[in-house]
Amino acid sequence: MEKTQKGASKNPSWKRISESFINYEGATWTTIYNYLVFFGGSSKTEDGPTNSLFVFDLTSYQWINIESLEQQPSERIWHTACLTDDNRIVFYGGVQKNMENCKDLAVLEVIKTNPLCLGWEHNPKFKSQDIPKRFFHTSDILENKMYVFGGRDADYNATNTLFVLNTNDFSWEIPNTTGNPPGKLNSNKSKIG
Repeated sequence: MEKTQKGASKNPSWKRISESFINYEGATWTTIYNYLVFFGGSSKTEDGPTNSLFVFDLTSYQWINIESLEQQPSERIWHTACLTDDNRIVFYGGVQKNMENCKDLAVLEVIKTNPLCLGWEHNPKFKSQDIPKRFFHTSDILENKMYVFGGRDADYNATNTLFVLNTNDFSWEIPNTTGNPPGKLNSNKSKIG
């Protein structure tokens, strides 16, 4: 590829490096260090949502299947995953195999010296009110707060509600907002920062 003065490729091209996950939907991908962490979703070869955990090494282009860890969270699809500043991946919401909405929260700790050394903390103790079930929502982290917006509720209705999770103490809040919120959204994406 020819490079421009700033080093960007003038003519980018795609290269297929794996076909392992072509048939997956509703999973999450989270980038940490030189890895992509893949969790959940559903494939044509499995019966509904899964709680499979894979790591893709961006340096060697190798897939690593992480066998079941203690306290593995429930199977889910259409959930979100966000990386905290202290290298924990927070998974929230989604739908389980029986199409029951999840409202549980799972945290995956990733160790920098050995990113394949992972450990789950499932349903950390919430410090405040109960938060409704969500799927097809969006979430993102800014500093120590995870913002959860929109999606579908337990009755499968689209919503435009906003919740905030403090990732230090796992307390939830419904912020007092001003102005006109966007319409009811689902299957949307966000990126803060």
